[in-house]
Amino acid sequence: MKIQNTNNIYLKLYFTLFIGLALVGQIINYSPIPEADFWSIFERIDQLNKQNWFVLWDQHNEHRVILTYLITYLDNKIFNNFFLNYFVIFLSFFGSAILIYKIFFELNKKNEITEIFFGLLVCLLFYWSQKPNFIFPFHVSIIWVNLFTLLAFYFYNHFSQTSKIKYLFLCIVFYTLHVFTRFRNFYLTFIASFSTIKKKIHRFNFAFLHIININIYLLY
Repeated sequence: MKIQNTNNIYLKLYFTLFIGLALVGQIINYSPIPEADFWSIFERIDQLNKQNWFVLWDQHNEHRVILTYLITYLDNKIFNNFFLNYFVIFLSFFGSAILIYKIFFELNKKNEITEIFFGLLVCLLFYWSQKPNFIFPFHVSIIWVNLFTLLAFYFYNHFSQTSKIKYLFLCIVFYTLHVFTRFRNFYLTFIASFSTIKKKIHRFNFAFLHIININIYLLY
């Protein structure tokens, strides 16, 4: 038993070191200078500095990255392109870890084995192979699209179990944020469809979500 406890302590230290090294890597390597086609975002920032707010609606390639434009604009305006995006990336990774923790331990009883599996999941989240997501500010939209989609799933699941409108509202909010962060996907429809198959009482809600989904798509 003592050996097992010692092994668990070593594993937790390993997980902490793994995550800590990723954060150290972010501190050392972070650069506000954009890469590749992200240079075009500074053209939008220049227009925003001239109070041309319509450029928020401009696409970056096939994406509408409204939140990225706003955060970058504020970082440029207040912190000279260095602090806000860095802090937002940091918060986004930790927000993702907290959400994974909440979901994982709602589905699994907390014990030594599940804690180890959770540690492995978090290590994957902070894996340094996704270095650009840590060090280039505009890559934060990649983190957001996963975080907001997962939050939409999470709140829809709570809504399907409790029928509380606040969860449906939060689901729609985060689904909308996901669409205008990076990608235009029909995740919400898929999750609603699956839930409706299992729970016929939510047919009206399913139709409502379809209408919301189509309107957001058209707005996009």
